[in-house]
Amino acid sequence: MNQFHVCPHSTHATAHCERRAVCAFGLARVRGRFTSAARPDARVIAVERSPAALAWARRNIGEHVGRGGRLVELRGGDITDQRLLADLDGTADLVTANPPYVPDGTQVEPEVARFDPPEAVFGGADGLALIRPLISIAAGLLQVGGRLAIEHDDTHGETVPALLRARRVLTDVVEHPDLTGRPRFVTATRVRMTAASGTATGGTDA
Repeated sequence: MNQFHVCPHSTHATAHCERRAVCAFGLARVRGRFTSAARPDARVIAVERSPAALAWARRNIGEHVGRGGRLVELRGGDITDQRLLADLDGTADLVTANPPYVPDGTQVEPEVARFDPPEAVFGGADGLALIRPLISIAAGLLQVGGRLAIEHDDTHGETVPALLRARRVLTDVVEHPDLTGRPRFVTATRVRMTAASGTATGGTDA
């Protein structure tokens, strides 16, 4: 199983078992430990844009491997760079994303304001500056039948699902609440586009 991880300013993902893949965009450390334990055949690829966070990621990966975890491949770059994960196109079974999604100017909790880099929290005027391109990136990474999950601000309970439904290659769009009952993440399934009709269908790759 291959796994790709990209941190808040970029992305991360879990990739493939028997040429199948999972992708996750968000903080890699805990997710990487979980996946390595659940799937010892996992290949993990982490991507980080911030040089400072990249250094921390390298340290965390070293600690993870030191505790017996699988080696994590680390890529430095921005998830919106089309060249970054081009070699993984069409291989992911799952893409999960926890991008910066808080609208600019929103008052956040004191510990977030004090310790979290703004670029890891705020996602533009409407909080969707990274989520919009991320949907296209995720659709490209997923194989037919692959699943997508994106965490978002609680004000995005209608907006982000609508963005997913606008993509003909994504179906089964479902919004999910967090533990407080607020809209928090959305899931969808990648389907195949038929060349003749331009419509999407289910099924698996030949």
